[in-house]
Amino acid sequence: MIVTPALRIPAMLVCLAMSGAASASTLAPQGCPISHCTPASTGLIGQPLLDAVTVVNSNSGMGLLHAEGCSGDGARLYCLFMRDKAIGVRKGTLKAIDTTTLKPQWGSAAAAGADLDPNSAAVGQVPVIFDDGSIAAGDGSVENLYSASGALLAQLSLGGQGTNFGLEPLSPDYGVVSQGNGVLTLVSLASWQNRGSLTLTDPVTQSPVNLVAPASASAGVLYALTYDNTHDSGTLYSVVIDPDTQQLSVRSTLSFTGRSTAKPVVVSPDISGLSTDLVLVQAPGLIGDVTPQNRILGVADSGVQLSTLWSIALAAPVTVAPTVDAGSRSLFYQSGYYIRQNSLTSGAALQAFNLRTIGGFPSAFRLNGHIGGSNAMGAFTLLLSGGVTAPSSAAGEYVMLFRPLITPTALTWSMKIADQQASYTGAFDFAPATQTGVMCPIAIAVNGLTSATLTRLCDH
Repeated sequence: MIVTPALRIPAMLVCLAMSGAASASTLAPQGCPISHCTPASTGLIGQPLLDAVTVVNSNSGMGLLHAEGCSGDGARLYCLFMRDKAIGVRKGTLKAIDTTTLKPQWGSAAAAGADLDPNSAAVGQVPVIFDDGSIAAGDGSVENLYSASGALLAQLSLGGQGTNFGLEPLSPDYGVVSQGNGVLTLVSLASWQNRGSLTLTDPVTQSPVNLVAPASASAGVLYALTYDNTHDSGTLYSVVIDPDTQQLSVRSTLSFTGRSTAKPVVVSPDISGLSTDLVLVQAPGLIGDVTPQNRILGVADSGVQLSTLWSIALAAPVTVAPTVDAGSRSLFYQSGYYIRQNSLTSGAALQAFNLRTIGGFPSAFRLNGHIGGSNAMGAFTLLLSGGVTAPSSAAGEYVMLFRPLITPTALTWSMKIADQQASYTGAFDFAPATQTGVMCPIAIAVNGLTSATLTRLCDH
């Protein structure tokens, strides 16, 4: 690991950051305000989801989104566009979008010096939305703080030049920006200043590493997942703020073989029933495997070391992160056209749900997107997407709401959102329904490098 001191920030930006603009430290309480909705990356929101869809509207005219792309606070989406089709005040890599109409309200290019480089900003990052309405987003050089109206409130220089995977709050005082080249930048949320950076390296060879995806976090601990192309190895890092130096420090690591394909998910003790944090990691193989075997690892963090508590053998790698349910103390993950449920305490298989049969889909159906959902009021709910390839008469892209522990043999609803199967769907976001506190899903369907469509499934 290489630790570097805080970068020198231009005086103008220091004054701007010290103006009090960066006072927010709490995430917006509704919608999906951060990557995969929570710092732990569970993909779940705390509000119930709509039981029946009566209105569907969409917008595919704003540009191209990649990977996740958007976060939201219920009233608005904030999306990072790799290719921008907007003009005028709506032009910019970062856009604010009304969740009811799906029309853009402003873009980051409208304010001088506020736009972001799409090539390093829009590949896996989503903005972070604070409860005062401010928004954090960056690119390979800077991390910006915007007001709800799109004004640039503060800007800081980052410790690296790699793809920006976004800000992850660690505490009310600090957050960490992770970059694709393994550089982590510690950010003071109150003053919006760079407090130093840490460059992750392979713990055995000290070779350079790259992040697989945005980091995840529990209180005071960042979990970053990397790969080392030279040695075909992967590593999970537990990173904390050293109490003596007030700098980022690697507390422990766990290595495996191959490159992981999904974001780590943190399971707190109140969800798992275990005594420590549990981190769910997809690993293509374990060190010592004669033949590499794809697995989901349940990694226990004792605070001193990371150790594998259990593993789930996979026929193929999972490509999106699993999610968890506190009520049943289990995890759920996708496998072809199945949703599989396993124990959080032992990894043991519990149930398998054939979505092709449950949804009445033809044999060509496959799940093809992120897992979202809700854990509100004890009604554990999954949001899923899947596609059917042509020439089937059912060809197209579908969004489904499924309550596996309440109605395991039927979908609550299923809606076709496009006549063509999408390449994949990004993480779900949400808009308010007519019933107070209930949310409607917004799906992001991506078709290669040509288009991305936002689709709202609601009751008004």
